[in-house]
Amino acid sequence: EQRRISILWAFPSLREHYKKKPASLLSHLLGHEGKGSILSALKKKGWANELIAGLSQSTTGFAAFTITIDLTPAGLESYHEIVTLIYQYVKLLEEAADKEWKQAFEESRDVAAMNFRFKGKENPFSFCSSLSGRLQKYKPLDVLEGPWKYETLDIKLVKSLVAKMTPDNMRLHLISSTFKGKTSEKETWYQTEYNKKKIDEKLMETWRAPEKTNELHLPAKNEFIATDFQLVSKKPEAKAEGKRPKTFPKKIVDEKGFVVWHKTDDVFFKPKGYLMMSLASPKVFTSPRTFVLGELYIMATDEALIEFTYDAELASLSYNFTMNKKGFELHVKGYTHKLPVLLYKVVEKIKDFEVDAKVFDRLKERCVRSYMNFMKQQPYRHALSNQARTMELRKWDPMSKIEEVRSHMYLLFLTEFTYPT
Repeated sequence: EQRRISILWAFPSLREHYKKKPASLLSHLLGHEGKGSILSALKKKGWANELIAGLSQSTTGFAAFTITIDLTPAGLESYHEIVTLIYQYVKLLEEAADKEWKQAFEESRDVAAMNFRFKGKENPFSFCSSLSGRLQKYKPLDVLEGPWKYETLDIKLVKSLVAKMTPDNMRLHLISSTFKGKTSEKETWYQTEYNKKKIDEKLMETWRAPEKTNELHLPAKNEFIATDFQLVSKKPEAKAEGKRPKTFPKKIVDEKGFVVWHKTDDVFFKPKGYLMMSLASPKVFTSPRTFVLGELYIMATDEALIEFTYDAELASLSYNFTMNKKGFELHVKGYTHKLPVLLYKVVEKIKDFEVDAKVFDRLKERCVRSYMNFMKQQPYRHALSNQARTMELRKWDPMSKIEEVRSHMYLLFLTEFTYPT
């Protein structure tokens, strides 16, 4: 089951401007997930789960910029207001000062340069395939660095693209299973049923001149971008294969309920760290109810952290909070300079956070939808799932999980679930 809205604007070809990255700059701002962003405002209203913004087509003759939003049922009913909110943000971009464009460009440039400098090795086959594709887009000398190259900020060029983000240059797609049986046309090749109609002129007038709102603002400075790339350990002089001394993980803390192992990188020598925490919580995998509560806990934690961690993600820092049969696992990785800042915030939120009923209902609906969509997967996926339930303990089918999610799950979440400590 899908519920989404897409807005597409026609752009001129941007391939010759790859060193200026105007579309990437717009994607960064319109697709932002931090405070003051479109997605943040939509989530507060309970209208959306996800938002993606960027070029959906890029050719030598034209380009297309698209914003796609995954909607909640309430968001589907309020899609007019969602489009209004998008045009309110576009209005912000039209009025943005040069220093705001400069900040966004310099942050994107610094992160791209950092990631290119410390880029890891790739699979040779995939790398070769990628390079061949880039030969169609970049000059020969820029084939390696092209995707990461931010050379000059062209504010005039960016603003000319913003000027094209108007209702009159827009194609609006609204997708939902609720339209089944209410369509009048059918696509030739895939027989997809759809409607096509002109947008009401009153709505167009509203979108052409949107009112200002205090809900939206451009992103603040990203404090997660690393600037210190010094290595914790020095790279040895011996380069010949087999001459490097082998090191193994060492136990540096061994206390009741708390064990720490550590290993210094002696292979890649990059200013990056990786931390994995295993948090014991044996009640998680005891029944469909505790399993679902665990999944909702992870979703609620991610939701509570999204505005904070989005900047970290842009700066190539990331965390992954997951569940296993022994409890939970937390993985945090990225550039060591700013890694502790992200780690402390994530652990703090895992230990102590609040979720209101409105947010919880949105997460619960998303959870149910994922279980329901599994029922529509290909037969081999069902066969693998049934095999796992037959051969492994503590595995449950999607329907038993759905029954639990649809119960009074919010009250159970607040009273029965034991958080890891």
